[in-house]
Amino acid sequence: PGETLVEQHAGDFREIAVLIARAQGGEMRHFGPVDMSFEAEYCVLDAVSAPTAIEDARAQEAVDLSRAAVAAMEGVGVFGVEMFLLATGEVLINEISPRVHNAGHYSIEACAHSQFELHLRAVAGLPLVSTQLQRPAAMKNLLCTPALKAEGRTRAAATQAADKHTAIHWYGKSPARSMRKLGHITATGDSASQALARATRRWQGIQEKAREKAQEKAREQSREQSQKKIREKAQKKSREESGA
Repeated sequence: PGETLVEQHAGDFREIAVLIARAQGGEMRHFGPVDMSFEAEYCVLDAVSAPTAIEDARAQEAVDLSRAAVAAMEGVGVFGVEMFLLATGEVLINEISPRVHNAGHYSIEACAHSQFELHLRAVAGLPLVSTQLQRPAAMKNLLCTPALKAEGRTRAAATQAADKHTAIHWYGKSPARSMRKLGHITATGDSASQALARATRRWQGIQEKAREKAQEKAREQSREQSQKKIREKAQKKSREESGA
């Protein structure tokens, strides 16, 4: 029943992304390729490292392919182009998102101008500006883990400067379901790997505090339940004595 499309197995690959900003007149700027890693069970973007660790020739090929794709679509604004880099060295487009993209959030702290400014400039007909990476960076998503869900705390939308290298962005979302994106952490460093290590340590700290809060919350609930049972038992005894 119907037709079946069979695609060649990709084999081993790494996932990269390029963000393209295209103006109404066709002018384009790009944010250089970044490496992406994903949460295995839910296939949700976990972390991004900039710049990519792939060789320059493959990085340029990824940029050229992304620019050509967005130009062919005659798109205006920022586009996130996700790609597979195969073990053979071939670069293939996996997905094109016609919007500012999670893989480009690091640009707020690490680039001359962020993806958000480029998007607004493009759709408003303003000249595009530099997207140059000012320093290596990494972004780690604050996904709704069991610890954050158990804590049950909805944090207001805000940006915190955790330290001179790290910023925490909360989106004001409730931790209602597993792996929901509640925010992200961006860190900078002398290398992308150092930046990722900093973002990861900050993420681990948030998880640990959430576990402590969840445990405290569970203990408080247990105390309330115990006190409720004591009150109910006392009330029952009082009624029995009154009846006697």
